[in-house]
Amino acid sequence: PNNSNQLKTKKAIMLTASQIRQQRLEHLSEIEKRLDTAVEQANNNLATPKPNQSTNQPNQTKTLDEILEQAELVTSQKRCPRCNALLRPTTSISGSPSTDWLECSNSICNTFVDTYKPMPHQAAVHKDSHRIIGNFGSYGTGKTKTSEKEIEKHIFLTPNANILLGANITSQYEQTLLRDFEKSFPAAFMESRSQQKGYIDFINGARLMLRPFDDPDKLRSNNYSLVVMLEASEINADAFHQLKTRLRNTAATNPATKADWRKLICESNPDSGWIRSDVLLVS
Repeated sequence: PNNSNQLKTKKAIMLTASQIRQQRLEHLSEIEKRLDTAVEQANNNLATPKPNQSTNQPNQTKTLDEILEQAELVTSQKRCPRCNALLRPTTSISGSPSTDWLECSNSICNTFVDTYKPMPHQAAVHKDSHRIIGNFGSYGTGKTKTSEKEIEKHIFLTPNANILLGANITSQYEQTLLRDFEKSFPAAFMESRSQQKGYIDFINGARLMLRPFDDPDKLRSNNYSLVVMLEASEINADAFHQLKTRLRNTAATNPATKADWRKLICESNPDSGWIRSDVLLVS
């Protein structure tokens, strides 16, 4: 009797799993039926035309190749890896269809899929486990997309994360990474947002804070689990050294496994100054 709620929850989970399996079988059956129909229609089209059919009329029938091409189009549509239902674009934070994310059309499944495929140099950043990372590259190399996906990854991996995104001036992150993030990240994962205070909260307790780095003294009041510095070469070196000491948020750690994924990412065009002496040459 004391475990009645747990039993009800377990029964609900088993029922949901059964429904998902049934949905998948139904979708697979639908694909087989469409293929059978396509082949049957093609065979009928290859038959001899009826005597009363005018030879001057344009041919309205489809060839076998055309039918099979349509059938292939049906089967090549992106489908959910969990229940095989069709995937559809999800709504992003900006309110428009997401540029990267799809969601399962089966409401029971509740699966989201990121279609982003990193290039080799982007994947190298995503796999790098160092505390300080220099993400340097010229215009068009995809460094901002890399940093955006690092933020997304950190949100999903880190409940109660405290993430800081900033640049020397506000417009440098509002018109670049933040804008792309808002067009990509699913609104379903956002809890709330404060334009005035400059933060976005997510349903797992993670928070993304937005700050200019023009005054290093203003960076002393918070502890972060991830910091992303945009156009780092234009930021004062004191801000960099101050932020290194603020990677104290333990949400991005696991004492049991001694894992620690706190990071500071310096994104910049190749330049001289402190990003060369304090990041590149030190590495």
